[in-house]
Amino acid sequence: MLRMDKRLGSIIKAVDEAGIKKDTAFIVIGDHGHIDIQYKVHLNNILKEMGLIYEDRKTMKWRAYFQCNGGSAYLHIKKDDQEAERLTLNKIKEILSVGKYGIEDLYDRTDLDKLHIHKSIKYMVEAKRGYCFDESISNTTIEDLESQRKKYSTHGYIENKDNYKCNLLISGEMIKNNTSLENLAMVDVAPTIARLLGISFPNCDGKPIEI
Repeated sequence: MLRMDKRLGSIIKAVDEAGIKKDTAFIVIGDHGHIDIQYKVHLNNILKEMGLIYEDRKTMKWRAYFQCNGGSAYLHIKKDDQEAERLTLNKIKEILSVGKYGIEDLYDRTDLDKLHIHKSIKYMVEAKRGYCFDESISNTTIEDLESQRKKYSTHGYIENKDNYKCNLLISGEMIKNNTSLENLAMVDVAPTIARLLGISFPNCDGKPIEI
């Protein structure tokens, strides 16, 4: 933090010395929060046990697999493989019903549209607090990190989890003083910066913040 504070101070000083302070906005932003993790879940182990990930002539192949992002995982299904899709979804719903493997929820395309997830993703699962997902195949499906005395945290969860936020600070002579931004969406940041720069940014998911 001290190192970053010093760098920010150097930037502010350079702007001041260049005489462009009145035309400059300073923006400090984090891209995500972090959540402490106790259990790492190797989701693709489940699909391998179902025969949906398999080895053929010493090459790993798949009919379905999870692309893991820490706190969530995208489910990919081989094109037109309706059986693999049905088997995988039934397995996820079974897991949800018994509260196993740290899966908190399953999202379909309607849900993902609201979350601004890329259109190529059809399904996503989210991890419970204290759990994260790893896409590697492992000897153990659920890895207890605390028992191994490992300290670990990650991101990739849906933004409505408690105490899972990051900061956005915007300052400049054209910016309102002492204004709280409250809760805002990550997709609003880019159009806000575009407006400050005088750049047109049509057809984006977010909208400029009134600052």
